[in-house]
Amino acid sequence: MIYGTGKQRKCYPVLTISEKLGDNVRRNILGFHALIGFDTTSAVNGISKKTAWVKYIAHPDTLKEAGRDGDALAVSTFLCVLYGCCKDHPPNIDTCRYRLFLKARKSLDLLPS
Repeated sequence: MIYGTGKQRKCYPVLTISEKLGDNVRRNILGFHALIGFDTTSAVNGISKKTAWVKYIAHPDTLKEAGRDGDALAVSTFLCVLYGCCKDHPPNIDTCRYRLFLKARKSLDLLPS
């Protein structure tokens, strides 16, 4: 793949990069980009694309069903891993949201009933 213009052109060996990523990462990368965003402006709140990528490389199986006809459990699991909410319990998006809410030091009265 050739990137850049004029004298600033660079050639990236896409096949070599693809081989280094591994099967799980290659198989699920579309789900990652669909969730995190693939352009320069979109991102998950409070998480940089680089941080999301590092977490994804460490846990590529968490998005194994994302982007396919599966349930949303894979996306919930990845978001829990991304925000670091599932270190001491199984991934659960509701528990993760509750812990992030408490981390912001908000009053429990503000939670919707």
